[in-house]
Amino acid sequence: MGLKLVARINPRRAKTVDNAISLAKGERKRAFRLTCSKFGRILLNKRAVVEQVFSQLKEIIRIDELPFYLKKLSHVKEHIKWLLLAYNMLLYRNKVHGENLRSIKRLVA
Repeated sequence: MGLKLVARINPRRAKTVDNAISLAKGERKRAFRLTCSKFGRILLNKRAVVEQVFSQLKEIIRIDELPFYLKKLSHVKEHIKWLLLAYNMLLYRNKVHGENLRSIKRLVA
């Protein structure tokens, strides 16, 4: 089985072009072998769940749209903590009522 690299090489971490090519090929081959293993598939499935949660946080809770009046980092952290608390409360409500945990869009709208 051959391996063909289709994406262009990113030479940011390499000092020379030859070093960049060898570095990128090594990382890509290692990533390819990881995704072919059982552990790699489990890891990718967990990553998909995390991406779904981040997507919900951005879309429904609007965690990426901070109010203009939040200037200090401590205020931003506090705001995000409150948003995450609200999100977790919505998940808990769905769990108590036996509904799908991720179906919270109708509760917010």
